[in-house]
Amino acid sequence: MIDSGAQYQAISLELLPEYADADIVFLCSWDQTTEEELKAVVDSGVWRQLPAVRENRVIVLDYKTFFYFDPISVLGKIEALADVIERHNGAKQKQ
Repeated sequence: MIDSGAQYQAISLELLPEYADADIVFLCSWDQTTEEELKAVVDSGVWRQLPAVRENRVIVLDYKTFFYFDPISVLGKIEALADVIERHNGAKQKQ
């Protein structure tokens, strides 16, 4: 993705494991995504088999916060991601 210059890439649900083999998965749905569409993803066997999902390492992000791509927004997203990861890891350690 970085080398292509694309801002995002649509992939099928079946291909998700090829892209989401990560320590943490961030879930951020477009503001026009319906609850039914989101539920179809998170209730799917493909989603539930992702290592990060099985180990409760999914962080839901607010679309309005993470949509913009201007330089100031990108810097703000970096700080916001660092904060949310720190909170997530702190909550996991308390468990």
